Amino acid sequence: MNLLELLGFSAANAMPINFSEKKAKQNTEKLLALDWFRMLYENEEYKELFNHSEVIMVILASVDATEIINNKETGEGFRRLLGNKLKEQKNTPV
Repeated sequence: MNLLELLGFSAANAMPINFSEKKAKQNTEKLLALDWFRMLYENEEYKELFNHSEVIMVILASVDATEIINNKETGEGFRRLLGNKLKEQKNTPV
């Protein structure tokens, strides 16, 4: 489990839902400036993840979008995290 995942799990219990949704939306809007993020966000499989995963919402509310945009390593780590969450979602029975 990496730092972003740990942050997401601990923040899920600490943040009020309204704050999480608002901050996640603000960060998503900032991240859409990145080509790779926009491509993922528009991808049908990832769209499901962005719209229905509470963990992803909390992570999006917890991360520093500016850091993801400006730091290549942080951006790559965040991209890997999203890919791992998609794999988990595909492997989780409904």
